[in-house]
Amino acid sequence: MKIVYLLFFILITGCMTGSTVYEPEGPYKVTKVLDGDTLDVNNGERIRLIGINTPEKNECYYKEATEELKKLTEGKVILLEIDNADKDKYGRLLRVVYVKGINVNSHMIEKGFARVFDEFPSLDYNSLKQLEKIAKEKNLGLWNC
Repeated sequence: MKIVYLLFFILITGCMTGSTVYEPEGPYKVTKVLDGDTLDVNNGERIRLIGINTPEKNECYYKEATEELKKLTEGKVILLEIDNADKDKYGRLLRVVYVKGINVNSHMIEKGFARVFDEFPSLDYNSLKQLEKIAKEKNLGLWNC
């Protein structure tokens, strides 16, 4: 199973124009989803999805964003990709998360569960901003609050 995930990840990242191919981290099993952009994995690490920001508790669309990340990842096997930083100030690993070939970070923005985290951009900032623009134009998710 590890080899399948590794080969898929190399294929996907190798096809991206101008991107560096990194060896994926994992596979890991997601043990807990804390909110729409933070999760725990079975090696004890806490992962913060880099480049995105979801609503906080008591904000519009918090519950929906959290539930979407749970639906996508909780109890499932994921791969991680390092981006332009390793950890945030809280010690969480900053990563792009993949589950069954889906880039979860992009998915959360594309479907309106997250916005681009402009204060701490990822290497995919321009692509994420384009997805955000489309979600905003369609009034998806948090853009309809």
